[in-house]
Amino acid sequence: MDGKLEPREEEQRVTERVHALRADGLPLRAITRTLASDGVSGRTGRALTLTQVARIARLSCTGA
Repeated sequence: MDGKLEPREEEQRVTERVHALRADGLPLRAITRTLASDGVSGRTGRALTLTQVARIARLSCTGA
């Protein structure tokens, strides 16, 4: 490895899903519940928290 970050395919899919649900007008809490009920988890294997989902949504808006 050359020290560069590489995108993880599963994380990219989750990010795209959060963006799509947000574009459909769902509030962050509803997105968090939806992801949890669908079995989506973070790197630790636990369900994503509201804070994590908010960060994903915010980063998509700023392009960061």
